[in-house]
Amino acid sequence: MKSLFQLFLIYGAFLASNPTITIDEPSAKLARGIIIKAMGSVVNNLEIVNRWAELGEVNGDKPLKATYTLKNNGDSIILIESIKPGCVFTRYEVRGYEIEPHSELEIVVHLHTTIRGYFKNYIIVEADTEQRFYSLVFEATIQ
Repeated sequence: MKSLFQLFLIYGAFLASNPTITIDEPSAKLARGIIIKAMGSVVNNLEIVNRWAELGEVNGDKPLKATYTLKNNGDSIILIESIKPGCVFTRYEVRGYEIEPHSELEIVVHLHTTIRGYFKNYIIVEADTEQRFYSLVFEATIQ
């Protein structure tokens, strides 16, 4: 396995020999993911501290909000590759897609809908861990 320093040297040499190449954000994210995986962070050290947000009975005239905490219990960076809400009414906020070792990352989910009654939504998080996919649950009875 190559060291991180060797990978950066190879990547830097490639960019230096191809000065017309520009790196967009998805490519940069992919490159970070490849480097992180080469360092060996593909173990299952991701803990979902609160997987289930049960909001109970709520007023549907106001946006609903739930916060989920993801914790990296390992010694390597964990890369969050994607976050996919299961409903078009659901949006999320996240500060970055990398979780440093022994750190936490919060995902804040917002829901604004005119639907009334029982509502259950799943948010799927994909990470570069052995498990790969994690489901977060958002549940409420909207009045």
